[in-house]
Amino acid sequence: MKWLDDLKKLGPCDEAITWAERGKFKTLNQAWAKCKRGDWMLWLWSKHSGQITPEIHRKMVLCACEIARKALKHVPKGEDRPRLAIEAAERWAKNPTEENRAAARAAARAAADAAADAAAAYAAAAYAAAYAARAAADAAAYAAYAADRKESAKVVRKYLKPPKLGD
Repeated sequence: MKWLDDLKKLGPCDEAITWAERGKFKTLNQAWAKCKRGDWMLWLWSKHSGQITPEIHRKMVLCACEIARKALKHVPKGEDRPRLAIEAAERWAKNPTEENRAAARAAARAAADAAADAAAAYAAAAYAAAYAARAAADAAAYAAYAADRKESAKVVRKYLKPPKLGD
C-alpha cells in the first residue's frame, strides 16, 4: 500500500505504524475515517506544511482550540488566561485581522505565563495553536491526551480532511 509506505517515510511512532498495518486500510482516507487519535492526525498535517494554506491553518487553529477547551477542566478555578488565549485564537481563526492577531498574541503570552503552574500546563496548547499550524499540531497533542482521544479524532475530522501523502 503506497500510502502506508509514504506514511512510514515521515517517521511516525511505532504505535501508529502498527495500528495502520493491523487495520489493513487500502487508502489514507479509510485510515483517517477510523483513526481514534487526534494527535496522530494533527501530527500528519504538521508533516505537510507545504499543503497548509491560510484556510487550512485557520482550521487547524480552530481544531486545536476545540481540543484545548476540553482540557480547561484541568486548569485551576479562577485561572482565566488559558481560556482567554483559546478565545483569542478562535477570534483570529474566524476573522484573521491584524487586530485579532495582536490580541491572540497577547493572550497567548498571558497563557504562557499561566503555563508556569503545573496545573495550567495545558495552556501551552492554546498558546502554540494561536501561532502556527505546525506548532498547533504538536500543542493539540498535549491537550488531546487530557481529552478523550476518540473525541479529539472526531474534532480533527470535523475540520480537516487528510493531507496528500507523498508530497
